[in-house]
Amino acid sequence: MVPLANLPGTFAGSARGVSADGHMMVGWCISGDPFNNPLNEAVVWTTAGGVKSLRELLVAQGIDPAADGWSRFSELSAISPDARYLVGTGLRHGNTEAFLADLQAVIAPTSEVTTTVSGGAVTLWWNAAFRGTPTIYRATKPEGPYSVVTTGQVAGSFTETPPDSAPRFYRVVWP
Repeated sequence: MVPLANLPGTFAGSARGVSADGHMMVGWCISGDPFNNPLNEAVVWTTAGGVKSLRELLVAQGIDPAADGWSRFSELSAISPDARYLVGTGLRHGNTEAFLADLQAVIAPTSEVTTTVSGGAVTLWWNAAFRGTPTIYRATKPEGPYSVVTTGQVAGSFTETPPDSAPRFYRVVWP
């Protein structure tokens, strides 16, 4: 058994779902006054990164939930076997709404991908034995739009020399 930590500042939590390979679990933690105004916060726990709020995960990946009206993610109640889809509830434009989050376009945690730049070439490295074969996306702005550069990189690395000096942002996405 592996104990799952709560988010800092929270006093209780619940796991609600786990991916088929066990690398990701979803649920919620409670903060605030437990008797007068408890607040749930949707959380994701991964073997590589530990516990994070769903908001923290999305913002770290360059996705701004507030841009679509989401002010709070209260609970994650389910996860697909491949960890691509998360189901939960939250506050959007002040109303409680259910959501389905597709993590296909979410960037890999930085603990799983390293980047080097040498002579103008960008190389992305990851542990192929751990996660398998990803799709690599590229954009010139962090918010995208992202386009597919390549799929099925089995060697655990990808190198590209961009055609110009414009900034490049990469996303490594596993199926």
